[in-house]
Amino acid sequence: MKVALKTAPTIEPITLADLKMHLRVDSETLAGDIVTYQSILPGSHAIADNYTTHAGTGVSVIGKQSLVNLNAGTVDEGGTIEAKIQESDDNATWTDWTGGGFTLVNAANDNAIQEKQYTGSMAYIRVVAKVLVAACEFGADVIVEAAT
Repeated sequence: MKVALKTAPTIEPITLADLKMHLRVDSETLAGDIVTYQSILPGSHAIADNYTTHAGTGVSVIGKQSLVNLNAGTVDEGGTIEAKIQESDDNATWTDWTGGGFTLVNAANDNAIQEKQYTGSMAYIRVVAKVLVAACEFGADVIVEAAT
C-alpha cells in the first residue's frame, strides 16, 4: 500500500497564558495569579492639553492576558479626562492601540472605574491622558496574569 502526504503537519504557536488555561495551571490563589502595575500614579493631575504630560509607565504584557483600569476620582465642574491605551514593541516608540480609548470622564461620570482588556500583540502597553479645564484626580493600573 502506498501512502502519500497530502497536507504537511502544522504547529500553531500558543502563548504561555493559552497553555496555562488549557492545562488549568495556576497558583491556586487569585493574588498569586495576577500582578497589578501602576501606569499612571493615582492623585491630582494638572491641566495638560497633550498626551505627553500624563504618560504612564510601560508594562510588559507579552504572552500574558492583561486588563487596564482607569480609576477616576473627583473631576471638578468643567474638567475632563481623556485617556487611552498605547502599545509598543520596544517600550520607547508608542502608538495608539485601536479600541483603546476610554469614555471621556467629567463631573457627571467621575468616581468610577473603567476597564478594557488589552487584546493586541505588542510587548508593552501604557496609559496616556489629557486633562482639560480643571485638575482631576485619577490613576491607571495594568493588571497582568502572572506566570507560574
